[in-house]
Amino acid sequence: MKNIVMIPALLTSVLFAGQASALEFGGANIEVVYSTFGASQSQEQINGSFEVSFGNALGVQIDLMNTSYNLFDGSGAFGGGAHVFYEVSPALTVGGFYISEDWGSTYASYGVEALYETPRIAYEFAVGAYQRVGDDANIFLNVDAAYHLNDKLDITAGIVVSYWSEFGNINDLFNNYSIGGRYAFDNGLYVGAEYNLLVSGSSSGESSFGLTLGYDFGGGATFERRGYAALWPAD
Repeated sequence: MKNIVMIPALLTSVLFAGQASALEFGGANIEVVYSTFGASQSQEQINGSFEVSFGNALGVQIDLMNTSYNLFDGSGAFGGGAHVFYEVSPALTVGGFYISEDWGSTYASYGVEALYETPRIAYEFAVGAYQRVGDDANIFLNVDAAYHLNDKLDITAGIVVSYWSEFGNINDLFNNYSIGGRYAFDNGLYVGAEYNLLVSGSSSGESSFGLTLGYDFGGGATFERRGYAALWPAD
């Protein structure tokens, strides 16, 4: 609980440290993700992000996320949060994030992150925790990679390694593995497809397949959203 209180305060202090600089629009993104899993289940995500910079290397990204199941059957969650980041060089950006989600109870995702991008490949790293507020933290490591075949088509892969102890009902590794692709059009529109395998404990895993339709305004968003559905899709 102490970590959850401290991280928003840290993000706020960093933000106000740069308030004297000129405020600039950095980019925005909106996307819809539809995934199928199990015998006949589905998950729907409607997500958006926008970011501002302060006329230098410091910036803030705001995320909004809505997750539903089985074509909006009333279950799911709404959440939002922020990333504060610093562009160390044209290739490297580092930051911290804090996300809050309402799944009937309040959950939080928080940690540190980095993006390293070259003309051919991009890597995104995050180390953090996801927990119901007041309960034990479930630690995760997230690594995503995108290989740029050309200026429009990417091959993507990712892994989330985590250890869950919440409620005493997992107490084991809870990992997600993904592979997919993304095609970007000249006008900011993009489409994507991704296969995920979610493995809990000694289980053989549950697979899901997702389709994405999105649009980038300006430079889009710097970092991925780090809510539950982004880390462990179709669960």
